[in-house]
Amino acid sequence: MTTIKIIMVLVCVGLMAFIMPAAAQQNIVAIEDVTLSSGNTQDVPIRLLNSTGVGGAQATLTFDQSIVNVTNAVEGDFTGIFNPDYSDVNNGILRVTCMEFGTDLTDDLTIATITLDAVGTDGSCDLGLYAELTTSGGGAVSSSVDNGTFNVATGPPAPTITTYTINPTTIIPPQTTSIDVEFSETVSYRIAIEKNGTTIYDWTGTATDPAVKTWDGTYESNSTQVPDGVYTVNVTGTNTTTELSVTDTTKTIIVIPSLPVLTLIEVAPQTATLNITETQQFTTTAKDQYGNTMSGIIFTWSSSNTATGVINQNGLFTANAPGTTIVNAANGSVNGTASVVMVFNAGYTLFLVTGWNFVSIPKKLAAGNNTVEAAFGDVNRNSHSIFLYNTSMTEWNMMNLTDEVKPLDGIWIYSAESKAIPITFDNDPLRTPPAKMLYNGWNAIGLSDTILTSANDALSPVEDEWTFLIGFDAINQQYQTTIINNNHDGDERDEGNPMNSGIGYWVYMKEDRELAGLSA
Repeated sequence: MTTIKIIMVLVCVGLMAFIMPAAAQQNIVAIEDVTLSSGNTQDVPIRLLNSTGVGGAQATLTFDQSIVNVTNAVEGDFTGIFNPDYSDVNNGILRVTCMEFGTDLTDDLTIATITLDAVGTDGSCDLGLYAELTTSGGGAVSSSVDNGTFNVATGPPAPTITTYTINPTTIIPPQTTSIDVEFSETVSYRIAIEKNGTTIYDWTGTATDPAVKTWDGTYESNSTQVPDGVYTVNVTGTNTTTELSVTDTTKTIIVIPSLPVLTLIEVAPQTATLNITETQQFTTTAKDQYGNTMSGIIFTWSSSNTATGVINQNGLFTANAPGTTIVNAANGSVNGTASVVMVFNAGYTLFLVTGWNFVSIPKKLAAGNNTVEAAFGDVNRNSHSIFLYNTSMTEWNMMNLTDEVKPLDGIWIYSAESKAIPITFDNDPLRTPPAKMLYNGWNAIGLSDTILTSANDALSPVEDEWTFLIGFDAINQQYQTTIINNNHDGDERDEGNPMNSGIGYWVYMKEDRELAGLSA
């Protein structure tokens, strides 16, 4: 008996009719395995998987005419032009020309859906594929193929799908779609939503007419929304006795992204503890229903207890009186909150060790607490004096008990024992940041802040004038490694190393310049 081979050629032409070389792309043209009883038909898609941008495709399908025949071909996702030509079917060739106007398609696609008719009574054959792909501009796109097999089942017929609808086929989540499938007999079924071969959501069971399945465009694993795109519906029904099955992957669901809706406002920091007159800058992050950050959102700021603190519309909070309040950032009905505690505690502790200490006060002291006697009167100095260094006169000055202790001054004090000295800062909200005139040569200074600050930042007002900075290690009674201006080696001499609050430093100046404090 003579075997006749029919060749079906599907030509999906891009917007331009010629083919030019283009950058290689990896795309898979595939057809599934099919099993049919003699005399039965089934619609089978020729699919383009993992498309990276294709305007057209030329696919050739080969099969054994004594086993199976092709009786029809309908358009897939290339909808610009679709014109099947059956004139050479008797000669073993079926040509289908299709075209997508002005754009390249991505994702899992259907090139065409063909109707296969099991004409033989027994046997199987390969469903062989050859493919050439193009961009919409006519450039060649590299591809590979995944061939299938056609089997004519003997004995009882394979199950078929008698009813199959998806409504609607395009959704904008949280809109849902319904999948209604009915089989010719009782089968073990699986209805799956797939993307690039990965299961997104599936339902399984045993029935002839399964209950309608509803999908809302989310992942089954975590109920979050899937990205927009085209999703394949894979329907399979298997007779558990004969193991014969039917599969349909011809239908798809298109998911269109819904407009972002403000769902969450995050306020940072979530908590803050402030002294009276201190400020705190709050910031917000707006997120949509998918957890994505949104820009351009306008917030209305408010404080639940304005007697304790107020916040302006830029998110800057100012503490007014002891107490608590809730800071709220609102947009419509969506709110984000943070809690603030105001305390009347302008205190600070200065620690002395046994021996000489090189110290400094980071902020202006409160009236009545700002003299040498008030600050250091309880220190056992073993009759040692307290010293300041006067650079302009290049001489040491002994401090009197009535002298004011000022921020930015480096002070030498001897202690016969380790001691913690409570310090009370000035609470006047109108106070100005301190400043100290530095002169050419070595100057005794301190950090005008209560937190660690890099030498580079602390000395930025005299950036062009300072050269060396040396701290004093009171515990070991020795000087620390010299920090060098503009040194970025990442070692102990790097200008990024911190200055510590409460510690005195020697700074060498090339020229006279005023050092402005970092905080009031």
